[in-house]
Amino acid sequence: SFIPPSLATKQGASGAAAANTEGLGDLVHIYRQLPKGPASAQQSGGPLEWYRRRYFEGPNASPAPILHIMIALGLLGYYIEYTGHLSHHK
Repeated sequence: SFIPPSLATKQGASGAAAANTEGLGDLVHIYRQLPKGPASAQQSGGPLEWYRRRYFEGPNASPAPILHIMIALGLLGYYIEYTGHLSHHK
């Protein structure tokens, strides 16, 4: 659509149209602050997905999960032995 040059400026607008142009500056300011370009990829998933991305993928892949499993099994075994030992004293 073609907007005549006399109406495209604030001085050219009159009446209700002039009142509406006052708020357009704020609206333009808001839209200028929005990010430009395509949206970044969302990384979804829970704690297991985070753990997989951190320790199994990319340049940061490491054997740390083996150590984590060993520690978890050690703690589980200690807990089972401890609670089993307490049951003999009751």
